[in-house]
Amino acid sequence: MQIHKIKVDGNVYHLPEQSAAKQMELFEQLGARILANFVNSEMEKIETDFLFGVLLSMKKIDGISIEDIADNVLYKCFKENTSERVMLGDFQGQIASYTRLVAEGVRANLEDFFTSIESQAFKERERIRQQELVKTVSKMKKPKSKKA
Repeated sequence: MQIHKIKVDGNVYHLPEQSAAKQMELFEQLGARILANFVNSEMEKIETDFLFGVLLSMKKIDGISIEDIADNVLYKCFKENTSERVMLGDFQGQIASYTRLVAEGVRANLEDFFTSIESQAFKERERIRQQELVKTVSKMKKPKSKKA
């Protein structure tokens, strides 16, 4: 199990990766949404700010909360020089920092999947561009109707 050292808003956290089964659960919860949003963006890499936005939109659409994701990715996360697990209550008045930490936890656990998603998104963008090109060419080739 790899332990990631993550810095969020001046604080350092030690975040161990989840088991493969929990990583797959996380991928199933977030994968389609990340892929769809990423394909429709012009970004080349999945960055923390992007993941932050995905997390903010989840509950209303999918019924999965940021806390559900946090329970998975922050299951053994500790702030440096402490021995207690990081909890939502530690972020009173700093909810954006908490959400950013959860996003970093997602990144730490799905980094290898992101490489695949980035590749898939590139292929999907190319497919969409080709479809748009075909439509444009088809419109240009249509003969103009003659008026009688």
